[in-house]
Amino acid sequence: MVKGLNAEREFKDLGADKKLHVRPPDTGESIEQLGAVARQATVDNITLNMVMRRLARAVARRGDLDLAHGVLDDMVSTFAAKGINDIVLGRIRQQAELTKRALSAETS
Repeated sequence: MVKGLNAEREFKDLGADKKLHVRPPDTGESIEQLGAVARQATVDNITLNMVMRRLARAVARRGDLDLAHGVLDDMVSTFAAKGINDIVLGRIRQQAELTKRALSAETS
């Protein structure tokens, strides 16, 4: 999971030569690592929620907004299948919709 979260973002490193080196995000690696965590769903619910939203962001940054929205829909379905409290499920639905809007704004 940590590898997927790390790969999803840009990484800056100040080398011994005092030059700033920037590693761009590796969306492919991020999608692979975070997708494995989401499929296994062996983490706690809060972590799973974060992983699936970050996975959706990586997919959107790769250029597939429809698939990213599908990941967020799957997140809601995953939690609904777990039978969690309706109030909590409502909040997860809200997070999914807000994330969809943010991703759409980022990619347009």
